[in-house]
Amino acid sequence: MLDTERVRNRTRKEPCGTRISHFWVRGSGRWILRASTNSLSTKRYPSLCRAQQEIDYFWGKLSADAKAEQRGWLKDKYGLSWQISPAVMQELLGGSDRARIDRVTQAFLKMKKFDLAALKRAAAG
Repeated sequence: MLDTERVRNRTRKEPCGTRISHFWVRGSGRWILRASTNSLSTKRYPSLCRAQQEIDYFWGKLSADAKAEQRGWLKDKYGLSWQISPAVMQELLGGSDRARIDRVTQAFLKMKKFDLAALKRAAAG
């Protein structure tokens, strides 16, 4: 899944016991948040994708539980949760245009896997 590209990693421990790891795969930054318990179910792996092809790729490789799929989140075969979302999401949901933010929010609330083209259409109105 990671091809042959190098994975760089940096981890820090917060005072509350939470560990945050930053890593880069295929030239794109990812991060892992692990709560202070050692339970695998508390780990979250957001993944910011630059294109629909990347979203589809990671979704196809990772999703193992269709019931757990919602709003860009999935569970893999180990029960770990991943959020596979477009990198442009912050831009689509940012700014002061409340109507655009509401349209994008309403669009993604109905999605399992994010559809980048549909999100951009919603943003455009």
